[in-house]
Amino acid sequence: MLKTLVDWPAFMARHDLTWSVKPNSWNEGAFLGNGFIGAMIYSEEHREKRNVLRFVLGCTDVTAQKPGGGFPPRVPVGELHLELAGWYYQPSSIRIDLWNAEMRAEITTTVGTVKLRAFVHSQDKVLAVELEPSEGEKDARIIWHAFSEVDHVLKNADGFNLNQYLPQSEVDRHTNEDGLTVGVQRFHYDGGCTTAWMERQVEEGVNLRRFWLSIGNGFDTEVKQRIESNVRLASSQQWEAWVDVHRRWWHDYYRQSFISIPDTILESFYWIQMYKLASATRSDGMIMDNQGPWLTTTP
Repeated sequence: MLKTLVDWPAFMARHDLTWSVKPNSWNEGAFLGNGFIGAMIYSEEHREKRNVLRFVLGCTDVTAQKPGGGFPPRVPVGELHLELAGWYYQPSSIRIDLWNAEMRAEITTTVGTVKLRAFVHSQDKVLAVELEPSEGEKDARIIWHAFSEVDHVLKNADGFNLNQYLPQSEVDRHTNEDGLTVGVQRFHYDGGCTTAWMERQVEEGVNLRRFWLSIGNGFDTEVKQRIESNVRLASSQQWEAWVDVHRRWWHDYYRQSFISIPDTILESFYWIQMYKLASATRSDGMIMDNQGPWLTTTP
């Protein structure tokens, strides 16, 4: 019998994606996903937006009906913005921990630092963000924007695809008594999507906050109830236990496909693609197209 002993955390760590300077565009961004919800994370050098770290969100089943009918195309759903008190400065430290499918970052600004941790849960359709700002960055905040509300400066930085269908939409927000906020986008002609999110301070006197967000296709009562339930259930879990469930799925997934190659560049390429594959699709999910859950403009 052939026995192999692999120190998985150490083995995978040598293939982690790392950034020492901040990513400034979609094709440079750090990416998270679970086959349904995705986030591409990057910033922008424009002087009016140098305090913003963008989580450009995607949801693989959100489509909009075009006037005249035909196949409904996928459409953008919006963004989370980490709005910092100071400008996002250099150096920056961002790492995608492949083994645990998690982004960890320490962001330096002109007035302080922010420690950031984020992942899209492997089992639940929820993006989680943990934020620990220094005293100078205590006013840093996370804000959701529907795609139609994203500042033109940021859209212009991403470039425009004149062939991409972008539906006009009406956006409605409401906050429930428990602090959960729901943003509903109703697309003209037909279709829409629902986003729900909640933020909580971990404990009194500690500047550590957690944020949970879920997205779903549609805007009827059943969809809203399901998306709200996703967030409430995730935020009510014991944090470390919920994180452990997320990690166990990824650990089991990687162990099914072990390959080691003498060429470490090729070896890293393989494991990054394995991470990308499970971030972009699942056996019970949507078929993976060219962009997975990270929809953006293209040539």
